[in-house]
Amino acid sequence: MKRMSERGHSERVERGSRLYDELAKLYPNGSVFHLLTCTPEQAEDVYAVLVDDRCVVSFEIRRNDADAVAEDVKSVHVEQYRRGIRGIAQADLRAARDLARACLKGS
Repeated sequence: MKRMSERGHSERVERGSRLYDELAKLYPNGSVFHLLTCTPEQAEDVYAVLVDDRCVVSFEIRRNDADAVAEDVKSVHVEQYRRGIRGIAQADLRAARDLARACLKGS
């Protein structure tokens, strides 16, 4: 599993990216998406993304297929996700939630 930045914090998923477009299809009412992890597999990448400050969605997207859609989509409440992680991953989640809340207040 790969954290998304050198500092160990999540990264906001930018509008217009392939990942953002997939997330917007899955969560049309979502405003803020923070990428928590990206795990490269053989033919796909597996993502865990914080949606607003409410839930974490995990899914995979085939890497070399421009028309690929999110598959094996699973969503859990953010507190359930938090109980399944430890250490730096929990710190990353806390930071992502704080950033998401700040973005949501500013919207």
